[in-house]
Amino acid sequence: MGKPLIIRDTREKETHGYDYPETDIFGGTKIEKVEVGDYSIEGLTHLIFIDRKASTSEIAMNITEDRFKKLLERATSYKYRFLVCEFDWEDILTFPIASGIPLRKQKYIKITSAFLQSFFTKLSIEYDIHVLFAGNAERAEILTYNILKGIWKKECSEKTN
Repeated sequence: MGKPLIIRDTREKETHGYDYPETDIFGGTKIEKVEVGDYSIEGLTHLIFIDRKASTSEIAMNITEDRFKKLLERATSYKYRFLVCEFDWEDILTFPIASGIPLRKQKYIKITSAFLQSFFTKLSIEYDIHVLFAGNAERAEILTYNILKGIWKKECSEKTN
């Protein structure tokens, strides 16, 4: 049996998605549809929900969508649940500053910093999703790899015990 592949969802933006090379554990990255989330491991897709958020404006847009609420509901059936953010908690506290939303449009935003803060709390409490703030895309990519590596090692050790 060869090394498993990391699966990156086909809907993940190619210019921003993580493309992992072959390592001692994984055989590289394969792009295919992931039912829930953005990243998984070949053979373990039924266990893993990892969703990546690039910015506070992306999450602010998502939380108003019924599609995203349905995604979170489906995620509750997964053993491992993570939301990896390419920004810091400070960016939530100062939202919409540095969100990427043009200044002229910020006055029309109905989502506030306080609302985002309560949403992230809800993710942890109601959906049991680990919310991780990596600070930037490079650290988020490393963090996502380490999550996948940890899950793979845990699942492999559980199979051999």
